[in-house]
Amino acid sequence: QLATAESLVVDNGAVHSWLTTNKVFNYSQLLKSSDPQTQAGPGSDAPPATPALQLRLDKIQLKSLQLHFADRSLGEPAPQTVDITDLALSPFTLEQGAEFDLQAQLTINTTGKTTIAGKVGAMPPMAALAIDLKEIPLPPLSSYLHDTIRLNLTQGSINADLQFDYQSSASQALSLQGDIDIRQLDTFDLADQGKWIHWQNLAIKTLALQLEPASLNIASVELVKPYFDAIVFENGETRLSRMLVPAPKHAANTPDSPKPSSTTAQQPSVSNEDDTEKDTVFPVTIEKFSLSDGTLIYKDFNLPINFTTHIHSLHGQVLDISTASSTPTELFLDGKIDQNGKAKVTAASQLSAPHAFSKFKLNLSHVDITNASGYSGKFAGYAIDDGTLALNLDYRINQGQLHGDNQLLLESLTLGDTVDSPEALNLPLKLALALMKDTAGNIDINLPVT
Repeated sequence: QLATAESLVVDNGAVHSWLTTNKVFNYSQLLKSSDPQTQAGPGSDAPPATPALQLRLDKIQLKSLQLHFADRSLGEPAPQTVDITDLALSPFTLEQGAEFDLQAQLTINTTGKTTIAGKVGAMPPMAALAIDLKEIPLPPLSSYLHDTIRLNLTQGSINADLQFDYQSSASQALSLQGDIDIRQLDTFDLADQGKWIHWQNLAIKTLALQLEPASLNIASVELVKPYFDAIVFENGETRLSRMLVPAPKHAANTPDSPKPSSTTAQQPSVSNEDDTEKDTVFPVTIEKFSLSDGTLIYKDFNLPINFTTHIHSLHGQVLDISTASSTPTELFLDGKIDQNGKAKVTAASQLSAPHAFSKFKLNLSHVDITNASGYSGKFAGYAIDDGTLALNLDYRINQGQLHGDNQLLLESLTLGDTVDSPEALNLPLKLALALMKDTAGNIDINLPVT
């Protein structure tokens, strides 16, 4: 019951595969399921079982083989191609516990280069592979987004150096470790036909993902030159809300769906281990997140006067991000607002219990508030002709008790023309401002809050 061969070589071929609209892999439909065989009882004349045929190949090699795959379960099918330049597996056998050496060189979607090296096994399944990804293109993955968000990935690629390990019998069944870079990401908003988010590089260093027990640990994440465009439109919609695809209505919400009886609704719930597992937080730890040279453009057209602000030269870092640790997460952020304004933020919080410990400081200086005429016009009924803002906020939360200091300095604040707004308060604001100003013409407020 043994068959051996020196090698099996497949050279210059193609394989076409797809996932059907019902999420069934096409090749699985070729396999005919057999009826369970009736087990022979005592005294049966059935012949003894024949030992399974053992197969051994000293080498399996695939060369110049093109794999085509299309996911037809999506609203827009996502065709993908993998060109196997060379793949060698040696030796190959179905013996229990056997491991094989794997060496592969692949090209993914024309430009992405992949090298795989390591060991794999079939009975039981196992893998210990070093995977090197270079310039894996992101645009071919856009179709996977369209069922959720109207967004195209117009540019970007993934580079990664990973170690993948899988043992079906071990407690830690699967683990993935390594570094990942997502470079030159660029996106296109299909709802409003314009560019949206882009960045120069997102570097994830020393990623460690494992299952059983599940955890994700990352040494550092660095985001370089991100750009984000946020808009509020005239009807109050945001740019993101326009892009999101409405979720299909569940059958339970249809008029013909049976409604739960009042008797069932009044029955008390019984806690069990499943409820405890649902409440378990997936432990995620990121030791350091850093941001370099970020830009945010914010526009609000839902105002009598359009508002636009430009936050740029944004730098900062977040330390000790964790869903499982009691160590406070710390935030440091500074940037520039429009031409002369400056902003600085420092904060710390225990993410698992922010009410137990949190602190927050915000410092704004030299902020030109004439751009805020849209908001002052909507709520106060006046545009702003001149003025700068300095603001210092210092808030602390300790065991649910909040203490805050608010220092506000408005220099040379001058109201302009009246703005016709139904939401504006009917107040004598010019008189109030005149009473609040000091001899230098400034409004200086210090307001502690407990």
